[in-house]
Amino acid sequence: MFVARLLIVPRLNRIFPSVFLVSFFGLSAYGETFYDPARARSPSQQKADCLDQTLNLAQTYFDGIGDLSADFIQENWNVALGEVGSKSVSSGAFKFSEPKSVRWEYFTPDPGLVVSDGEKTWIFDLANKEVQVLPGKGGGLSGGVLDFLLNGSDLREEFGLEVEDCGSPVVSLFLAPGEESLFERAKLRINSRTGHISETEIIDPFGNRTRIKFSNVQTDQGLEESLFKFRISEDMRVLKIP
Repeated sequence: MFVARLLIVPRLNRIFPSVFLVSFFGLSAYGETFYDPARARSPSQQKADCLDQTLNLAQTYFDGIGDLSADFIQENWNVALGEVGSKSVSSGAFKFSEPKSVRWEYFTPDPGLVVSDGEKTWIFDLANKEVQVLPGKGGGLSGGVLDFLLNGSDLREEFGLEVEDCGSPVVSLFLAPGEESLFERAKLRINSRTGHISETEIIDPFGNRTRIKFSNVQTDQGLEESLFKFRISEDMRVLKIP
């Protein structure tokens, strides 16, 4: 049975793909990094400068995107259901279009589709011909963190933040949300030259972990609006979630 796993959504016991949530940012050739730790006055100043510049670079990248497509590999470590530490791997294609349209298409091992136009979300299980229809974005479809970035919000106001690997080609940004959140903590791997996010990792309140790696990224292709709509046929079983 197809299950798109990232965040457990209340009342559904479903786990959605992410970005963000987050997830879905390009890989590029490494070059000179934007941050030089030798210029900072102290270790604490190094961390503060690196954090500010990492956030600013990532936000600038997000602000310049009209649409984006990428391939992804998703790894899930499930400790809430079944055998503790069980792992699954899936792959597929991701698409995003401003302002809030998202499409996750799973190819292996189980075909499936998650589509949102910003007002309604469809989760399609191909094997069982079943589609769930949710209002809005589906309770964390972009993984929470990415919603803030896409809306131009300052992550400093919503999360506890830490940064590692300053001065390296790829910087690690760790985020801890407030009490009311669908995830416990998150990690973003950010290219320190371009601001692209090449990898996301989310841990939910139950300890389940999801890591997504992106490749073959293309931006501003003029993606068709129809990609972010789902047509329900007569042979499908429809479950509408209020």
